[in-house]
Amino acid sequence: MFKKILLILGIFAICSNTFAQKDSATVTVNFSITATTELTILAVYDHDETNQTTFTKNDTGNGQVDFGSIGLVKDNYSGLSFGEHIIGGSTAHAIEMQVITNEGSWTLKGRGSGDFVSGTETVPLSRLKWALNDGSTWTSFSTTATDITTGTNTNGTDVNLDLKVQLDSSDTVATGYTTDLIFEVF
Repeated sequence: MFKKILLILGIFAICSNTFAQKDSATVTVNFSITATTELTILAVYDHDETNQTTFTKNDTGNGQVDFGSIGLVKDNYSGLSFGEHIIGGSTAHAIEMQVITNEGSWTLKGRGSGDFVSGTETVPLSRLKWALNDGSTWTSFSTTATDITTGTNTNGTDVNLDLKVQLDSSDTVATGYTTDLIFEVF
């Protein structure tokens, strides 16, 4: 009996030495999260709310919002007059953007490069106004960056701007009045 126990213990010792851990190694896995903020212009629309330009992610191409030819506007009370011309509303907005960030709080700002110019003629930049997301509050563009909206960490916050230009009878007839709008996230 004693020999059987020794035999069993011997087999157990051989088996446990065969399956016993001989060595170990450790692998450390690490990564860093970089601060990322991205502003993407998704689309811009023309005066008739047709899509002028659709952008893809990280596209830095230039879009163009076209008010078209603007002339006299029929006013039921005073006859013909110059007035406000709006691109945007519930169907489509003049400019559709998206902010993505993991850097905490952010502020989207917008400004114009200068007055509208056509040859030697100008129309003041301040006559171009923006409203946020179908809003009723219109803010004039200037060459100084103005806060448009704010937010915090986001996987994608849509920012939609409607545009309005105000003309009057003192503006000179010309084609192709242009200016650039610059949007930045801080």
